[in-house]
Amino acid sequence: MTATFLLLALACTPEPPSVTGIAPASGEVGTTVTVTGTHFVDGSSARIGGLPLEELHLDSETAISGKIPAAVKPGPADLVVQTPGGTSAMPKGFTVTAAQDDAPSCERKERRMSNIASNTNLVKIDVYPEGEDKPTRLQYPTRDLERVELENTLMEGGGQCSAVFLVMKDGTRVLFDSDDGQDLRPQAQRIGNGLGRPVDVKVDDWPTKEEGAKSK
Repeated sequence: MTATFLLLALACTPEPPSVTGIAPASGEVGTTVTVTGTHFVDGSSARIGGLPLEELHLDSETAISGKIPAAVKPGPADLVVQTPGGTSAMPKGFTVTAAQDDAPSCERKERRMSNIASNTNLVKIDVYPEGEDKPTRLQYPTRDLERVELENTLMEGGGQCSAVFLVMKDGTRVLFDSDDGQDLRPQAQRIGNGLGRPVDVKVDDWPTKEEGAKSK
């Protein structure tokens, strides 16, 4: 009877979950994501950065969906799924991006210090909100990067703004750097070359040197 009881107990024990991915891999708070894996059941929970996904829904035994919680901080965040059978985690599986400022790139109140890790596996952006000395670090895996974009636009009231963006495979567009008056085309090309990604000049409204000379 003991052996039979053990067999019955084992048969009733839920299989432990296994997390295999999350899509998209980055986004702002409120972004709807789908977590994929195995052995998801009723009663399962999913957390990003220690906070539960909002509006969680069990889609199937291999998928859970929900929204990134409003209180989670920007930056890399751990993904953890817990079921009656156990827990599975994906360390730094999701990158929470800072909310996009509606102001033009060169008129934003934040400061940005950007760099590419020496192993080129990560792009790091330190964002300093206005008046603060402590940055929020954003990290983007190179494997999620689709291309580099450059925008040279004319600013209202005069001036020229050059901005470099990272465009991720999920469509997320992240400001990498901007400068009022300096053409960042060489920097964009260096980033693209270093990461092995194409550079797309999306907007170029700056007057050419010939046009500038004629206007004088």
